[in-house]
Amino acid sequence: MPFKVNCGNCEDLLIRGEIYNYKGKYLCEDCYVLRYLFDKEAPDAHLPVVPHRSQILLDVGLRLAAKR
Repeated sequence: MPFKVNCGNCEDLLIRGEIYNYKGKYLCEDCYVLRYLFDKEAPDAHLPVVPHRSQILLDVGLRLAAKR
């Protein structure tokens, strides 16, 4: 039986191979990328539970692109 765990940020169920370990927390790929971007831009910011991660990733990406 594959190792399963819930993403530490959203409700996604993760299966071995799809799990990203970020500072001891198991995250799905979207939350991992989002956490990385938040840490890069605002290390002390609290990462909220995001119901629509792809939209948030798009918003963050557009915000980062606008800063350049």
